Amino acid sequence: MITKENYRFLRNLDDFRLLPIDQFDELALHIKKRKAPKERILFFEGDVRDKLYIVVSGYVSIEHSDTLGTFTYTDFITSHNIFPYEGLFEDEVYRFSAQAMTDVEYFCVPTKLFEEFSATSVYQMKHLYVGLSRLLRLHELRVRNVVTSSASMRVEQSLAFLLKELGEVESHL
Repeated sequence: MITKENYRFLRNLDDFRLLPIDQFDELALHIKKRKAPKERILFFEGDVRDKLYIVVSGYVSIEHSDTLGTFTYTDFITSHNIFPYEGLFEDEVYRFSAQAMTDVEYFCVPTKLFEEFSATSVYQMKHLYVGLSRLLRLHELRVRNVVTSSASMRVEQSLAFLLKELGEVESHL
């Protein structure tokens, strides 16, 4: 069970605001708020994909390696983002591992219930589609930026991408 403040916070997130109120209320009964210290594993690749996660504060890294360990994909999840989007309505297991990079507060949302309710709303499905399209566009940009033959340019572009995605603006008054 979540508090009234948590209920309002979740209801205002784009990933929930388009669900009919009765479905959101039912989903909210099953959402749990958790904390994890830095370096805690939230789930491993191959675990049953029974929860979606919403980061409230902190950073989570997701990582996937090929079977030979020659390729590793790493990405970072920031606050107010639901993950994993990949595999909605399809995957039975997680395709990557997730680890807290800082102390993290997050919500766990039952995947099946979220998928069931989302599937009944055209507006919710459109929102999920747009979210996946943005994610795909972002990854296409990342791939284009790292396939250049110049090693220094790849490093510059990777750092610029991390700064854009994870950087925080500080005001100096």
